[in-house]
Amino acid sequence: MNDRITMIESIHARLTELSPEGTNVIDDPACISVLMSMTPDSEVTRNGDRWVESRSERLSAGHTVYAVISRQADGELRVAAHTDVWAANAERSRLNEVVLGRARGVRIRNMNALQLLHRIVVNEHGAVFHVGGLYLDAHSGRIVIDLLDLDEDDNPIPGTECGVYSLDGWEVH
Repeated sequence: MNDRITMIESIHARLTELSPEGTNVIDDPACISVLMSMTPDSEVTRNGDRWVESRSERLSAGHTVYAVISRQADGELRVAAHTDVWAANAERSRLNEVVLGRARGVRIRNMNALQLLHRIVVNEHGAVFHVGGLYLDAHSGRIVIDLLDLDEDDNPIPGTECGVYSLDGWEVH
């Protein structure tokens, strides 16, 4: 077994000893480095220089270590390790609200998420997509917005689906 996995397993063992929830803010640079090397989730919430992301690593014996990593307003890096996915998701949700400066929810501006179905959305780079569906990501507990590319006649192209968790900063047409 390599040193990286051994170190993640020792973080997991420490978390289960320290806290009934299996949560701890990490300040040891070596531990931060190994947690930063774990597999990142696809979504990063950004607002200016502030951001928050999640990472995780499955270990032997069915255990998993989750990390919620954020850059705070003062520029400091904050890393919290978790053994429980729900505690990690709750912290991620709380930090998303801090980074965005507002509560996240199913509403985009004044629009209910269901009203997004079959609408056209444009991201900050001008890329245009069709909202083809919404579904629940059971792992994260968040709604995924299914986007499809458009052909030259502005018709959705089947088979080009990709999911995003948020349309923050996008335009809805």
